[in-house]
Amino acid sequence: MSVFALIKVLVTAINNEAGTPLEQKVQERTWDLEQARQEADAASRVKSDFLAVMSHET
Repeated sequence: MSVFALIKVLVTAINNEAGTPLEQKVQERTWDLEQARQEADAASRVKSDFLAVMSHET
């Protein structure tokens, strides 16, 4: 078995054990983006409520 074949076998075994690093990174980033979207949506609702209250007070 060549050195490259051995390296490929080892890398494949490691990736299968822990999931691929790219898949993990994508899942983490997706979670981060979803959290940021939820925070932005909440901030937008607060802003809308505030502006609605302010427009009725004038």
